Amino acid sequence: SQNQHVAHSIEFASRVQSEFKTTANRKDRGVRQAGFWVLSKTSMPAVLVEVGFINTDMDNQMFDDTFEETAQAIAKGILETLG
Repeated sequence: SQNQHVAHSIEFASRVQSEFKTTANRKDRGVRQAGFWVLSKTSMPAVLVEVGFINTDMDNQMFDDTFEETAQAIAKGILETLG
């Protein structure tokens, strides 16, 4: 069922990524598609958001410093998708 929502999922992910760049001042790491198990049984557009790597001190500090901006970026991406 995930395949029928691929185009919408990519659009959704692109909006969240765009907000990460502008709202949270994050590096654009691009949008990728893969058959992640956690998304495999979805019956609607879905994205997996990775905000950093827990084993990287720099990412942990950046997340601590930009928690609010990161949350706002995700929320704005969702709201733009729902439009």
